[in-house]
Amino acid sequence: MFATGQGNNHVLILGASAVPPLAATIIAARAESGPKRATWDKRRLGLAVAAQEGTPHFGRALAHNVVKIFVPWNLGHLVAFAGAWGAFERNAPGPGRCWSRRMSSSP
Repeated sequence: MFATGQGNNHVLILGASAVPPLAATIIAARAESGPKRATWDKRRLGLAVAAQEGTPHFGRALAHNVVKIFVPWNLGHLVAFAGAWGAFERNAPGPGRCWSRRMSSSP
């Protein structure tokens, strides 16, 4: 998938790096859909999550937190690991190669 580095452990590393954001996403969704309707920082500021029907359902809170926490966190991991594994080098095979071509052809 990416250039040199960890052999075939790329999938394992990317999978393991998804555990903390997944946990944070689920914890935030449970807190926002629970009786307090807020995560710790929202409670500290006196804020609460509201829905038209009162307390938001877990599914809606989970969807909100996937977009807010899980996706950006994992995109950051993907880009950081790709850079560490050499995917953005000029002679790297795969997606890094087309990225470096675009960068070198720009004025």
